[in-house]
Amino acid sequence: MLRKIDRKEFKENVFTRIGDDWMLVTAGDEKNGCNTLTACWGGLGDLWHRDAAFIFIRPSRYTYEFIEKHERFSLSFFPDGYRDALTLLGTKSGRDGDKISEAGLDVEYYEGVPAFKQANLVIICRKMYYLDFVPERIPEDVIKRFYPDGDFHRFYAGEVESIYMP
Repeated sequence: MLRKIDRKEFKENVFTRIGDDWMLVTAGDEKNGCNTLTACWGGLGDLWHRDAAFIFIRPSRYTYEFIEKHERFSLSFFPDGYRDALTLLGTKSGRDGDKISEAGLDVEYYEGVPAFKQANLVIICRKMYYLDFVPERIPEDVIKRFYPDGDFHRFYAGEVESIYMP
């Protein structure tokens, strides 16, 4: 299991970790289970003088139901060698079966929040704000590329409660 670190110890390049390496966004609980999705959009920063994570989830995704139901979620990042697992988790739905086991990953709970044993960085967040994307505010070329079916994301800001690393 990873160790909890102080935020001042966190020196990761979030552009690389999120945009290039990808992450898993996971919500749920030990009693009722969890679901996860692969994300390469998001960020870390400051909101209302609080450390914050920013994620985007389409309402059509199964993980959306878990994020909506639970106050907390995790962001899990992995070392090299997990691209196939992350690809699988980003293309299959948890509605259709146990995609987490199929990907060869093991759920581990940090402060009651699901994440993954194989991760080398886990960030635990508490939802603090959300906002639905409005098509009138999105450039037309972005709508054509990412939203041809009108399945617009919901933006979530989560307060970073804990960071775990080796």
